[in-house]
Amino acid sequence: MSDVGGEDLSVWVSEGAETQAQHIASMVRRARDWTTPILGMTPTFSLHVSSPTDWAAVAAVPGLTYGLPHTSDEGDRLIVGAQPAGFFIATAGNYLPHADRRTREALLGAYGDDLNMGPFVDAIVVHELGHLYHQQVPFEFPRLWLTELFANLVMVGYVHDLEPALLPGIEAYASAAVHASEALYPGSTLEEMNAPPEVSAETYVWYQMVLIAGALALWRTAGADGLRGMHTRFRDPDLDLPTIHARLAEIDQEAIRIVDNWPHLGTLI
Repeated sequence: MSDVGGEDLSVWVSEGAETQAQHIASMVRRARDWTTPILGMTPTFSLHVSSPTDWAAVAAVPGLTYGLPHTSDEGDRLIVGAQPAGFFIATAGNYLPHADRRTREALLGAYGDDLNMGPFVDAIVVHELGHLYHQQVPFEFPRLWLTELFANLVMVGYVHDLEPALLPGIEAYASAAVHASEALYPGSTLEEMNAPPEVSAETYVWYQMVLIAGALALWRTAGADGLRGMHTRFRDPDLDLPTIHARLAEIDQEAIRIVDNWPHLGTLI
């Protein structure tokens, strides 16, 4: 891999992926410049855009499915695939039979009949950038789902403000996941959320998509103040569930609904 970045961001790219790397790096820079004034800190990191050939050497998690964007444990690397991971197409296809007509039409309208999920994966890179804003404080959220809700709120807020053309597809994908919950993941509670390799990539994506449904609703009611609240109120990894619930209530009632109504978070489009 070679470094093609500028002074403000180190960008490592696999051979043949230069165009995609430039596209991703441009979005990452915009997202960083959007998030930093809200959260009051600027993360330092390198971006790695990897081909399937280089993935095993670059991925921070051994055996991680190709194309799943993630950060290193140290919070100093943002790692993405040069090609979208196939399981995003698979999960969207799995949700379609369970979606209502409006959601189904919106999902196909955003990504096409072949479900080209590339635009969604671009947005997920911003989700991963969001993780650097807690990894580099540093602090750990008391629950995995809070960690991911925070990163999803970064992504949703950025898309809402700067990439609104991506929003209908994200809304449709999240809504389809909510509709498919009872059929595909019956009884899966929020507290049971886990990450690969403990669960399959498909299960993890479902959890993320339902959390995105919650983040979409939370951004609409709480906006940047809600994002700041998520960043400041959960810095103790030992918080118990009643305390988490109370602090979510301080942010917004939509945050409470994510916990109390999981996974029935409603149709968002």
